[in-house]
Amino acid sequence: MSNKLLLSVIHFTILLATAWAQSNPCHSVATTCQSCISLPQCAWCSDEIFIRTRCDTAENLQQNLCRNISNPKSTSTATTTPQFSDTQQVSPTRFEVSLRPGMPANINIQVRPARDYPVDLYILMDMSRSMLPHLERLKTIATQLASTIRNLSSQSSFGFGTFVDKPVTPFGFGAKRRQSYPCSFSDSANNIPCDPTYLFRNGRPLTTDIKEFQQGIDQQNISSNSDAPEGGLEALLQVSVCPQHIGWRREARHIVVYCTDGFFHYAGDSKLAGIFLPNDGACHINSENKYQAALDMDYPSVTQLREMLIENKILPVFAVLKRALKEHFVLADHLTGVGAIVGEWENDGSNIISLIEDSYRRISSTVILTNSFVENVLVGYTATCPNSSAVQGLSVCNETGNLQTASFDLSLNLTQCPTDGRASDEMVIRVTGFENIVVKINYICQCQCALPRNMEKNSPRCSNGNGDYFCGQCSCLAGWVGERCQCSAANSFLDAPRCQEGNSSIVCNNRGSCICGLCQCQTDVRGRIYGSYCECDNFTCPLGNNLLCSGNGACDCGICRCNPGYTGRTCSCPLSRVTCMASNGLECNGRGICECGSCICSSSSQETYTGRTCEVCTTCPGECEKTGECVACKRFNQGSYDQAACNANCNSMTMTVIDQIPADADTCQRELANQCRVRFTINITSEGQKLVMIESQQICPEPPPIAPIIGGVVGGVIGLGVIAIIIVKVVFMIQDYREFQKFEKERKAANWINSESPIYTQATSKFKNPIYSG
Repeated sequence: MSNKLLLSVIHFTILLATAWAQSNPCHSVATTCQSCISLPQCAWCSDEIFIRTRCDTAENLQQNLCRNISNPKSTSTATTTPQFSDTQQVSPTRFEVSLRPGMPANINIQVRPARDYPVDLYILMDMSRSMLPHLERLKTIATQLASTIRNLSSQSSFGFGTFVDKPVTPFGFGAKRRQSYPCSFSDSANNIPCDPTYLFRNGRPLTTDIKEFQQGIDQQNISSNSDAPEGGLEALLQVSVCPQHIGWRREARHIVVYCTDGFFHYAGDSKLAGIFLPNDGACHINSENKYQAALDMDYPSVTQLREMLIENKILPVFAVLKRALKEHFVLADHLTGVGAIVGEWENDGSNIISLIEDSYRRISSTVILTNSFVENVLVGYTATCPNSSAVQGLSVCNETGNLQTASFDLSLNLTQCPTDGRASDEMVIRVTGFENIVVKINYICQCQCALPRNMEKNSPRCSNGNGDYFCGQCSCLAGWVGERCQCSAANSFLDAPRCQEGNSSIVCNNRGSCICGLCQCQTDVRGRIYGSYCECDNFTCPLGNNLLCSGNGACDCGICRCNPGYTGRTCSCPLSRVTCMASNGLECNGRGICECGSCICSSSSQETYTGRTCEVCTTCPGECEKTGECVACKRFNQGSYDQAACNANCNSMTMTVIDQIPADADTCQRELANQCRVRFTINITSEGQKLVMIESQQICPEPPPIAPIIGGVVGGVIGLGVIAIIIVKVVFMIQDYREFQKFEKERKAANWINSESPIYTQATSKFKNPIYSG
């Protein structure tokens, strides 16, 4: 009876210990100091004699009188002095951060656009034959264009380059005559200068002299190629990686205006010409400012171009004609982190100055932060834009004026230590159009007590040298097991029943070894396995945003233990409702509900609210009219807004032309001067920017059908004549019928006399011959 009672007590004690371990994640990983500090709430006790669990919260260890506690903290330090100047617009520019898993470190970055900041503007223009009218137009306005940019920045310089395509079939012409003069016979007859096909030419390196810039453009001639796409991406790559030839200034903002009316070749296309060598991304401009590797290497990939643009801080502005607009919008979407802008260049080239001016203002007033990828490091952004409160999750500030400061708080969180054991990494925070910030990240993945200088080799504390002693524990040599290396590994199988959970015959759930009657769980590349019987792990919890516990909590025996400020089964829902507060102080503007830190906006048949805080009603009266005025002035140069009012009210909108608006979208219409109507939709991005999608096909009243109208009139006249003739004919027939009937009636009623007329004389007379004897 006493044995059963003892077994019951032991079983109850084991269950109680297991429940306590599951309620306290620190107890679940109490194997080594390194595994202990992988949880941010845990600390390790390195005392030699400590009867409690060594891995526990720091408060519990202190209450249990532990004297040597390892509890490192994440830290951050700015290694450059925070300051602003005419050339430094970002501060600080270097940080050193020490990260412990699950314990974020915060850094603050401030961006203040300087007044009159230097600008390098380089125009990269397509010289294919169809661009001749636009080249002639540019020659007439080059000085005006440069003067406009000079008014925006007195420290501006200007350059000009051209591109066509690879001078080899099927991209160039194969016939010898077309090689020397690739334009048509009619162009030759009209004495139009036409240069042989080339891929890229640096026509005028950057200069501060506007006259030299004008002369460089005046000297340019048109060229031609045989297929529709051009080699513009390869030319843009050379402009990016050849700073000495182009003349980029280190302290200036680098803007490339890419002008074209066609599409572009990319990696793989040159195989059609037998060119298989991948583009090496290096500079290949010779002393004559000509690109000399066009026939040696393939076109660059979009990813390769993106990396070079970011590395060399190039801001591309794609000024393209309508027929190529859609493809360049897609290209800009793939150039993430570059800050590319796409604008429509009118067919007559009249808007090139305003297009470049608007793009420059947008670039200079928009602050966008992006970061390079570092494995297992999550970055959270909180932006405080000028004249605005802090917004969590925002990494963009629009309309930041000169000498106005945009502040960004970044939270760096290490989800787990690197599996390859590296001690540090480097992350680059890119501020589009400004300087880059370098963050050196040191990983806190090892306790100080486990360093070789603090380790006792073959320590007498480990059963007379059966192991190495550090962090209050023994690391046993081969053949020895146990807390103090006191057990022989050869006899450990005798303790197997003590490592079986409940009535199971499986030792340590097949996920560990039984050593001295205790389960020592095996390692797993996915994470930790722990528990009295190795029944728990920290990697089988549900995922959120493709991250374990959404990156906002710790996985403990299949359950997500959320960090403060988060809740939900996957810790994906922030408890804070600040991001749902509208500018009027109402949650979701009173037009929606806040779930997981985001507004779910309400809608009805009359009103549809959108935006981050449901403050934009795309179908409410007034919104269509206001946006319609911007569509009219920005897209069609008409409407009630003049140029100043159009820039003031409409520059914050991004307009895109699409073939057809989806049938389920809420649409607005605006009547134009030609009595046609244009349909458009209003969408609000997650950053609060208004995106207007304009349908390319206008709805116009159909002209009157002249031919059917004339035919109908003529047919009607003829028909009426025929009907009139038929009516007259019928009337006469009726009249004749009546006359005939009257005649018949009178005829039948007549009483005729049968006697002969007294004056009737027979027609024949008889005479008898007196001498006739017969």
